Amino acid sequence: MSTPWSDLQFDWVGPLTKSSRGNKYFLTVTCAFTKWVECLPAPDDTAMTTAVLLLNHVFARFGLPTRVDSDRGTHFTSEVMKHLWDLLGVKAKFHISHRPQSSGQVERVNRTVISMLKKYVSANHRDWDVKLPLVLMAIRATPHEST
Repeated sequence: MSTPWSDLQFDWVGPLTKSSRGNKYFLTVTCAFTKWVECLPAPDDTAMTTAVLLLNHVFARFGLPTRVDSDRGTHFTSEVMKHLWDLLGVKAKFHISHRPQSSGQVERVNRTVISMLKKYVSANHRDWDVKLPLVLMAIRATPHEST
């Protein structure tokens, strides 16, 4: 049985236009139970960056999940991440990359975030990471059928 923040999906988006803060990617994290969304800007999408973002911005705030689901990108399947999952006692499940049906929730969120960002960013697209919290606020305020 799923509980809040016990079952998470992850996906990286990018590369995007390099922001004025130096970011080119964002990591999307969704909670399968609550449908809460986090999008974390980053300069790269390496395994180390993934681990740091998850530890500092997700697990430190919401607690440890029991299960995570992501594609098979090296940022999720590397030795760094395998050690992290083992250390934390988290079960990691991987599916085929670029198959939206495998991780529908996070893929839908990514499409929504990108679509909304396109409407809010400036002409040079270098402020997308500044606008991202406003997009997330709008997404979080929208009622979901399942919640």
